[in-house]
Amino acid sequence: MQQIITFCSFAPNLSIPQEPCKPDPNGPTTRIVNIIASKFNHPPIAVFIWPGSGNACATPGGPWFGDEFVYYDPDFLVRLRRQYGNAAVAGVLAHEVGHVVTGIRIPGYIFDWSDEMRADYFSGYALAQLSQPIAPLIEFIRHELRLSDFKHADGF
Repeated sequence: MQQIITFCSFAPNLSIPQEPCKPDPNGPTTRIVNIIASKFNHPPIAVFIWPGSGNACATPGGPWFGDEFVYYDPDFLVRLRRQYGNAAVAGVLAHEVGHVVTGIRIPGYIFDWSDEMRADYFSGYALAQLSQPIAPLIEFIRHELRLSDFKHADGF
């Protein structure tokens, strides 16, 4: 399987699922992503459905990474909404938008926890701009981290 450079809350490098990504130009997730991006005067971000990935991810733009995209697995967002509510979904999507807006744009990039922390801080600020609570997002992150050996940069 191919690997792509992505920034994800819980998996910095994901294998591309066998099922291809599908553009989501007019879906509700795309609208949320671009409402968040517009709050920070960022141009629209292309959003793709990534079935089977079990996550939401972003590829920052710039000359070394190519185009800016946000990817998501619809089943992941449905589970997230059902368990933690709309604010957690908005927070995860804001985290991914944060990777795009604050993305590293240098050659020879190596994953760094400061990228995750920047995206986390961005998502908290974006939730405040959207008048959404941050507690559901923090609850989700803490829950997910208890299920794995993965340790988040913020010390959760």
